[in-house]
Amino acid sequence: MRRRVLLSSVALSLSATAGCLSDARRQVSGPIRFGHARGRLHDAERSFVRGGLGGSPTEESYAVWLFPEAPPSDVSVFTDALGAETQREWDNEVHNENYDEGFILLAQIRTPGERATTLSPVPHSCDPGWTGWRRARIPLGLERTDLSDDLADATAVVATLATYVESSETPRRATVPFLSEAADSCDAANATLTARPWTNPA
Repeated sequence: MRRRVLLSSVALSLSATAGCLSDARRQVSGPIRFGHARGRLHDAERSFVRGGLGGSPTEESYAVWLFPEAPPSDVSVFTDALGAETQREWDNEVHNENYDEGFILLAQIRTPGERATTLSPVPHSCDPGWTGWRRARIPLGLERTDLSDDLADATAVVATLATYVESSETPRRATVPFLSEAADSCDAANATLTARPWTNPA
């Protein structure tokens, strides 16, 4: 009987220690905050992100990538679909960011033109945060919008967002809920994807 009591005490002690370690790991990771962002709504006829969404299918589709560090200097993440100057501006964003104090989340949504939707780093009813050791939740907001005159004839459009996320640690895995204005919690997402590091499709 005494041996059983001792074993039970050890098990409880180990369980408590594991819980403390888990809490400590979350605290070490520190806060996650949205910094600046760059967004663009464009015709889906051509892909703006290499390996990203494009083409004319009208079904709703999502994509998301994580940049824990700058891509190689000779690699372009974006195409010239929106012009050479826009390509340079967006590539500069991902190549020259301060990755010592944060990381970049790059996301896209493709919708039919009549349901054009933009992306925002202002999520509805859900805040970014750590969900485990080097695992994070980084929600993004969805907002319906009217098409500008130059996109009026587009069958499908793609919204692209690059947002800098301030954090002392970079997650190895990030869950990204896409939340509309009607969402009342993190679980009420239109879609939830896992962000993985972007790789050059070439």
